[in-house]
Amino acid sequence: MKKRNLNIQGMRGICALMVFGGHATGTFIIPWLQAPHNPFRIILDGHAAVIFFFMLSGYFYYTNDILSIKSYVKMVFKRITHLIPSYWVSLIIGTILCNIFLSYNIHFGEYVSDWMKEFWLEPVTISRFLNEAKIVFRHGESASFINPPSWYLNADFKAMIIIPTVIWFLNKTRWILAPLFFIVFIKYMENSWFLGIFLLGAILHKLQDKVNRLYELKRWSVYAIFIIGFILWQAQTLFYSPNSQSVNELCFMEMIEAIGVMMLLSILFKLPDLPILASKPLVFMGKISYEFYIIHFMVLLGLLPFISNIWIYLPMCFIISLFFSFILNIG
Repeated sequence: MKKRNLNIQGMRGICALMVFGGHATGTFIIPWLQAPHNPFRIILDGHAAVIFFFMLSGYFYYTNDILSIKSYVKMVFKRITHLIPSYWVSLIIGTILCNIFLSYNIHFGEYVSDWMKEFWLEPVTISRFLNEAKIVFRHGESASFINPPSWYLNADFKAMIIIPTVIWFLNKTRWILAPLFFIVFIKYMENSWFLGIFLLGAILHKLQDKVNRLYELKRWSVYAIFIIGFILWQAQTLFYSPNSQSVNELCFMEMIEAIGVMMLLSILFKLPDLPILASKPLVFMGKISYEFYIIHFMVLLGLLPFISNIWIYLPMCFIISLFFSFILNIG
């Protein structure tokens, strides 16, 4: 049995914590922390964490073997049975809480940020619940979803269909054609440019052995690539935040971040287990990272009207999210 890469598991745990930290601190009005280019936000950059997850999924979609229908169906079945049940549980919890809040006129206090007040503004009807339960082809923006972070699943499901198909084609032909697909995803698929990130992950896996040989020849390059990769991964936090309404700017920044993740992954897959990343708490967080991601926002919204002290709110939300994540993971 192939040994699991603990560096990657640890990074999955860190990214799950980054998403939670970004969302949890974003619920309150904290001007000094929420100021643009605050270096403290490096550890709260949930958007960068999602880019890491996209790249990692693309990395594992790659295979040297030409995909058979049997292996592909097995992969899809495995991912669906892992992703959907936890998501449906989060929808049920969100539906109950949202309708209770609206029925009993429970409001968020003045301490709550304008961003957090954008959610759960309408009751959840049966038709709305069914629309969101199907994951793909949903109507509405993420702000109107019962579980807003679930936009991630729509992207993941698209990639699960398209990226293995592209890999199969490239394995059958020549991988030199990969940049053409990347250009098509970025240039001509306005609502699906994120597929380019998944494809970059697959390209890294394809080239991993060559990259490793390069690092063996130039050992100093490992440190340089790691530093450059980290800076690029956090470029939006450290240097430039694009106008969220500008699709081209947002796409450009995400590609910069993805290249940074590509560099980091090329190092992390080569190095032996690092003590920090391989530590039991981070490896555990990595193991339950998806369940934690899909449930934590329900906990944040559910407790927010009742706890105005952020120092009580944060640990309570974290502990409860951990509990539900553990239950969902072993369920």
